[in-house]
Amino acid sequence: MQGWTKTSTWIDAHEVDEQRLWLAAVTLTWFLSTSNRAVRDRATKALVNLLSFKLGHAAALVDKFADVDDMYVTERLLAACYGAATQGIDRARCRMLAASVWKNYFAEGKQPPLNVLARDYAFGVLLYAQAVGQLPAEVDLDACRAMFKSAWPLEPVTEEDLKKFCGRGYGDAICSSTNEHGDFGNYTLRHWLHDIVDAPRGLAGNTTQELFERWESALIDRGTSEQRAAYLALRKLTVDYRLRPLSFSLKTKSTGASERLWAEVGQANKTFKDTLSKELRVEYAEFAEHHLLESTRMRDDNRRPSEFDRGPVRRWICERAHQLGWTEELFEDFERGGNVSHDRMGKHRVERVGKKYQYIALAEAAARMTDNLAMCSWEDEGKLRAFEPGPRGRDMKRDLDPSLLVRSTLETGWASTPVTWWTPSAPRLPSGDIDLLLAWVQVESDLCNDVGQIEVTSSDGGKWLTVYGFRRWTVPGQGRRPHADAWSRVSCLVTAFGNGPQLAKELLGRQRGDASRLWESGTLLPFLGEHGWRDPQAIELKANVSAGIKTPYAGIVESLNAEGGGNDNSVDEGFSLCLPSSGVIKVLDLHLRSGKFPEYVDTGGTIRWQDPSLRSRGSGAGVVSHDYFLGKLASAGLEPVWVLAGEKNVYAGQDVGVSMGGFGGGLYHTTAFAMAAGGLKSFGTRTEFHAPSAEQLDKLKAR
Repeated sequence: MQGWTKTSTWIDAHEVDEQRLWLAAVTLTWFLSTSNRAVRDRATKALVNLLSFKLGHAAALVDKFADVDDMYVTERLLAACYGAATQGIDRARCRMLAASVWKNYFAEGKQPPLNVLARDYAFGVLLYAQAVGQLPAEVDLDACRAMFKSAWPLEPVTEEDLKKFCGRGYGDAICSSTNEHGDFGNYTLRHWLHDIVDAPRGLAGNTTQELFERWESALIDRGTSEQRAAYLALRKLTVDYRLRPLSFSLKTKSTGASERLWAEVGQANKTFKDTLSKELRVEYAEFAEHHLLESTRMRDDNRRPSEFDRGPVRRWICERAHQLGWTEELFEDFERGGNVSHDRMGKHRVERVGKKYQYIALAEAAARMTDNLAMCSWEDEGKLRAFEPGPRGRDMKRDLDPSLLVRSTLETGWASTPVTWWTPSAPRLPSGDIDLLLAWVQVESDLCNDVGQIEVTSSDGGKWLTVYGFRRWTVPGQGRRPHADAWSRVSCLVTAFGNGPQLAKELLGRQRGDASRLWESGTLLPFLGEHGWRDPQAIELKANVSAGIKTPYAGIVESLNAEGGGNDNSVDEGFSLCLPSSGVIKVLDLHLRSGKFPEYVDTGGTIRWQDPSLRSRGSGAGVVSHDYFLGKLASAGLEPVWVLAGEKNVYAGQDVGVSMGGFGGGLYHTTAFAMAAGGLKSFGTRTEFHAPSAEQLDKLKAR
């Protein structure tokens, strides 16, 4: 079964006998209980593959395992069911799966799992059923959301309480891992809880400035004359501190004026607190004091509240992990085995059993905290929000995408790009003589910037347009001597119909090799199977004044990045896929074909968008059906514009991976294309030669 799990994501479940499929699904579900992450991750993906064709079996599994007392099983079974549903293969039985999830976790008398990840997957099944028109009539999504409630606060656990786990004079493995110096208690908790702030969830929708002004108004209205006088003295000093002239110099010694003024603020704050009753002092310390001092120090009224103190959470997790059943007597010998200690520090393939219980406890704590506390990120600019399951709420908690069944691609990455049907040519790179290299780099040839890089023909004769692609070319065997190097990037943007030529001209105003300045693509935040429906975003055309572009435009590609050897052990090697943005999915009326081959098809099932490196060795790219793309864009009042940008350079060789510092110059180039008279037209090429310094040239020739 272990070997089968490694390959079953490529097996068609229609080929498996019904009874065998059910027995395999049950067995794979029990695999989800293991702390061996390689087995657990691959079993999850194998289960997704089997259930995607048979959502009736997924519903039966939810029923069968509803009362299991291992949250590791519940969490990943719901993940597998969500991943299977979002493959979109068996939509007719999606209603059956949604009914089972609702019946077991959201119906009257039931309770959603007290696990922040399991809740996300369970609620995701219901949302997907709604999106595809298969939500059972008895399911009220608002009522389901309202069931995300739990007891608060966390039960107090003191350091004294944890001494019972120090039988040898020091803490056991869980105590060591969950304390403030342990990786789990420090980094893992910070990643999971970083946006949870010390403010009640009921305050969501308010800004911190509004909350502070309410507190201040109440103090002035109801406070004693002594309290008001002390507070006004404090506020005067905070205003003085904000208005002080800013000065920073590495050469001039500070006069200390700011430090003295800040000390006066601190003393005035102490004086004010001394006027308050015990109850008012506690109220002030809960929020207003932190906001007043932080907004003063940073000259910003939109400061987020302080984060929730993680000390009590660490201790609670430690206690809870022991309550779940971990003891030194049961697990110490296993956890000290060579496989566990090696993989735990390396590829995270096999973890301690105690780590499993720690994650269960953390997911429970996170659920209770998000049920009762507000969220606030730095980009929220001081506005509190309620936690919502889904891509944003998942954030750093995600360890795998259950809808992604790709284990690797044939993308060449930074290796030299071969000629393929979607990369139809390559530059002629010289080798050997330095004078030849120096002459080549200055000539405006071998740029691979012609229209043939955009309009391409597949091996079956299909007409496609490359909308995104990065290609790099090198000369094999030349890395340790002076050598030529070239790269080029193809990017498609969209603008309002009729604005294409103007945008193309503006793109030529500067070199466009820096992708970050052009907003040409984004990074996929949702799961692959959620893309386009769970967090839909329309195409929004914007000017990019900082990049010298006044004509509003938008990028149309989002990149899915999967890491090999990381948290998801079902991925063999890291890869990237070029996907249509959610706005483009809507405009082109596309949907995902499957998580095995993330290609996008139209309502008739014809492939309209693909990344050819899924099936053939070559550069990662996004290509779209030629006529279909142009027609759909035109119907939406849009038109495409392409920019091809890149460089050709001459570098010195590397000795044992260390560059020798020589450089022979580089030619930067940018070419823009737009539609004109029914076809693609080049609006010109901008080139700039960056000459080497005398020192760089000497180092190059010294090689």
